[in-house]
Amino acid sequence: MPSFSFRRRLPGSHGRRCHLPVAVLALLLMWPILAAAAIFQVNVTASDAPDDNVNDGVCRVVGMDGFCTLRAAVMQANASPGPDIITLPAQSVKCSSGPPGRIW
Repeated sequence: MPSFSFRRRLPGSHGRRCHLPVAVLALLLMWPILAAAAIFQVNVTASDAPDDNVNDGVCRVVGMDGFCTLRAAVMQANASPGPDIITLPAQSVKCSSGPPGRIW
């Protein structure tokens, strides 16, 4: 027995749904979150120096103006409200948690 569908389609739609308005709305709602993200660029991997001042919003190592370590970037990201982005150079970064047997 044949089945019939009584759904009405708009002229020219050919059954396709347009997801563009939903995507645009989602982007507009997320824009303040993405725009507020601070970006910290790590450019020193040979040192593990802390940040000079975590309240200034600038990743700067003590005694090395213009340089940012991973530790300094994480300190700045933890001190700033909202989401943050930390970019690393294209090389290996050795991470450790401290002396063996000690949990930080």
